[in-house]
Amino acid sequence: MMASTHVAFGLTCWAGYARVRGYPFQPESLLLAGVASLLPDIDHPKSSFGKVVPFLSYPISAIFGHRGITHSLFAVAAGCALMWLYGYRLWFVAPLAIGYLSHLAGDMFTNSGVPLFWPKMDKVAIPVFSTGGVIEFFVRIGITVLLVWLMFPSVFPSWTLK
Repeated sequence: MMASTHVAFGLTCWAGYARVRGYPFQPESLLLAGVASLLPDIDHPKSSFGKVVPFLSYPISAIFGHRGITHSLFAVAAGCALMWLYGYRLWFVAPLAIGYLSHLAGDMFTNSGVPLFWPKMDKVAIPVFSTGGVIEFFVRIGITVLLVWLMFPSVFPSWTLK
């Protein structure tokens, strides 16, 4: 998926989770979910996130390659465990975990898939679209409309969440 689709999907997943759980829409939580939705691509030096932290991206890419450990459930579990051990609270960890997981879910819908069960490198894929293709463009539009509805339900008064 393209970075913009990852961010839109990460924000939408967090907004849906927050709405269902009754959490308020805090800018901090949305920011964390948006950043985390790009974080797995730290293993790709030319990705949006990799360009920001090349001093991390290049070594991770050299050791694990793209769509390796950072695109696995192991990375999510290890990251959450470390944050809990260091005393981070749910308001901080939850949007990061959901944003990160949204990235993995999004990449599963591309032709490349993800090694969810790393170190087993068999990729899980439900190939619906190619990265950067026309279908992804329409998916991004749909996700963005859903995000707006989740955050501002009065924009679509006839749609109700039951």
